[in-house]
Amino acid sequence: MLSTTLQRSVAIGLAALAAMAPLACGSSSASRAKTSGSAASGSGPNFSGIGAASAINDTEVLVSWAPAFSNAGPASSAFMIYQIYRGADAATALLESSLVGRTPPGVTAFVDTGLPSFTTLYYRVAAIDPAGGRTNSALIATARTPSKYMGGSQAYQADIAAFWSTPDTLGNTCLTCHIPNGTGPLDLSTYESLMIGVGTPAAPDTFIKPYRPDDTWNLFLSRFLAWPLAHQDYVNNTNLLAAIEGPLRAWVAEAALPGLDSLPPVFRFDAIENAGGYRGRYLDHQTVEITWFHALDPESLPPSGDTTNQLEYYLFAGPSSAEIDWLNPVAGPILSPMNTGPGATISTTFTTTQNRLHVVVRAVDASGRSQTVRPIGDPNHLADLALRMRNMSANEREIIVTR
Repeated sequence: MLSTTLQRSVAIGLAALAAMAPLACGSSSASRAKTSGSAASGSGPNFSGIGAASAINDTEVLVSWAPAFSNAGPASSAFMIYQIYRGADAATALLESSLVGRTPPGVTAFVDTGLPSFTTLYYRVAAIDPAGGRTNSALIATARTPSKYMGGSQAYQADIAAFWSTPDTLGNTCLTCHIPNGTGPLDLSTYESLMIGVGTPAAPDTFIKPYRPDDTWNLFLSRFLAWPLAHQDYVNNTNLLAAIEGPLRAWVAEAALPGLDSLPPVFRFDAIENAGGYRGRYLDHQTVEITWFHALDPESLPPSGDTTNQLEYYLFAGPSSAEIDWLNPVAGPILSPMNTGPGATISTTFTTTQNRLHVVVRAVDASGRSQTVRPIGDPNHLADLALRMRNMSANEREIIVTR
């Protein structure tokens, strides 16, 4: 069935050409092992096949390629049309029945929409000149759509701040003492003051430890119980403490944000400061080192601006684009360190027996970090994994390393 994204493909055509520029160490998401690229009749246009397929969100993939041209020269590329094929595996993508879209003349990109989330998709492209000459290519590129986005479940004002107004049996609340110029050393009247704690804006000292629910709860209890007389009614009524523990832990596990996270992380491949920061190499016969720059996720960044533990990074790899194992990362989770400034990078190593690898780095924020994933073989494993990875970066790009 033909896709209905022709107008959109025209709009992104020029941008896609720029996106196809080579990256350091190679970054095409096409599987070169699958290349045939010749015209079936010998009279088709000169066409190298698909260039890249990249997930741009949980339901859309951007497919792009270099222009085809006929013997008349490069100017003939303005008249070429392209057919895009998609399959659930490489073999299906080679079938004519897998056609999903056709571009207007000269357009060298296509957005495939309405796709399932958390799925690997296989693409190829054929070029057709105005005379009907056709070049089929068996070159395959893959893209992996992330899980359907699900924001955090705990909002500060609704789920956490309400606790500070819960009265004890004497009618007192946390806000009876913990307000500006109150008798308590901690101001609980605003989110900002909570995150400052008993410190200062320049040197905060709060019991809230983003992404670390156990540390947060233990520190809360230690400070709370250090003042037993002031908190006597709460100490004697364990139900009052139990009421806050669950929401507080969940909120902290989701980064302790003022509002709900609404966007996944993104890698800024187009940022000048990130140039050359996404690369890989063999250190020896079996050790690969991959380096990448921080993913951007400002809305889930704690007020301190500290990126420590903000994101988890996972590395997926395979001997070709079509063989990346998207369910079993070769490295990760790798927690983000403190970002020391523009151009800061992260590196890790792993071992392999392959002479050539296609590697993709994906970032995941904390929204699903508390999700328990049942083991492989359990019928709920994949559903759990999708929830665990429910806020994963979508814009993928491959690092190709050879020995």
